[in-house]
Amino acid sequence: MKQLDWYGSVLTLAWAILILLPLSWAGSAYPWSSAGVLAPLLIGLGILGLWVYIEARLVRIPIVPLSLLQDGNLAAAMVTMWFSGAAFYGTLYYLPPFYQVVQGVSAIRSGVLLLPLVLVQTVCSFTSGMLVSATGDYFWNLAVGYACWTIGLGLLSSTDQTTTTATLTGFQILVGFGAGQTFQTSLMAIQAAVDRKDMAVATGMRNFMRQFGGMVALAICSAIVGNIVRSRLRPMLTAELIDQVIRDPTTLSSLDLSIEQQSAVVVAYGKSYRQTGLTSTARAISACFLFMTPCAGVSCILTVLFAKRIPLERPDDLARKDEAREWVESKKAGRHSRPAQA
Repeated sequence: MKQLDWYGSVLTLAWAILILLPLSWAGSAYPWSSAGVLAPLLIGLGILGLWVYIEARLVRIPIVPLSLLQDGNLAAAMVTMWFSGAAFYGTLYYLPPFYQVVQGVSAIRSGVLLLPLVLVQTVCSFTSGMLVSATGDYFWNLAVGYACWTIGLGLLSSTDQTTTTATLTGFQILVGFGAGQTFQTSLMAIQAAVDRKDMAVATGMRNFMRQFGGMVALAICSAIVGNIVRSRLRPMLTAELIDQVIRDPTTLSSLDLSIEQQSAVVVAYGKSYRQTGLTSTARAISACFLFMTPCAGVSCILTVLFAKRIPLERPDDLARKDEAREWVESKKAGRHSRPAQA
C-alpha cells in the first residue's frame, strides 16, 4: 500500500474536477469572465502543473510514468486518443437530441435511428482487429479510419431539419466505419510501442486520455449549445424558460410555449432558415459537430505524421507461449495427481 501513488491519484481527481466544472459552467451558469469560471479553471491548471512535477520527479512508482511520453510516437498516440475520445463521446451524446429536438422524433425512434452508427462501428471494430492480427499492419486502418471519421463529422455538421433519414444514415455509416477502424487498432499500436512490462500502464493511459477527452468535449459542447441557444432565444423567452429548455430540450412539447416559441427553439438547436438571402450558421448542435470535426482531423494528421509501423510480434513471443503452455500443463497435472495421492 505504501508504494501506491496516493499523491498522483488525489491530484488527478482534483485537477480533472476543477478543469471540467468551469468548462461546463462557462456561458450557461456563469459568464466566461466571471470568478466562478476563471478561479477553479486556473486553480485546476495550477494543480495539473504540480501533478506533472510530482509524477516526473518525486514519486518512485507514478500512476502515470511520464518517461513513456519521451517517445514521440507514443506521445502523439496519447494526444490522438484525447481528440478521438472528444469526437466519439460528443457524437454519441448529441445525435439523439438532434433527432428528438430538430427532427421531432420520439426518444425510442431516435435510439433506433442511431443503430447504423452503433452497428457499423461495432462490426468494423471487430473486423479491423482481425485484419490487423492477420496482416500485422495497423497504420492504414488508423489513417483511413480517422480520415473517414473526419469527413463523416463534417457532413453531420451540415444537417438540419430538412435532412432526410437516408442521408443521416449514410453520414452515420461513414462515422461508424471511421470510428470502428480506430478502436482496436489504436490499442494495438500503443501496446506495440512499449515494452511488455509497460503494456498495462500504457493501456490505462490510453483509456484515461479517451475518457478525459470525452469529458472535456462534452463540457465544451454544453457551453457551445448554451451560448447559442441563449443568444437566439433571449428576445422571445424568459430566462427561466431558456434554462428549462437548455436543461432538457427533449421536453420541449411539455413546456408552456407557443407554436412560434417552439419553432424558435428548433431553429436555435438545428433548423436552417433563410434571412436576407443567407442561411444561418448559429445552430447549436451543428456547431458541436463542427467542433468535433477538427478533433478527428487532428487525430488523422498526427497518425500520418508520427505513427510508426512497429511489428506486433516480439522476439520472445514463442518463448513466452512455450512457458505459458508448460505452466498450464503443470497445473493440469497437479489437479489430476491430487485424487490419486488422497
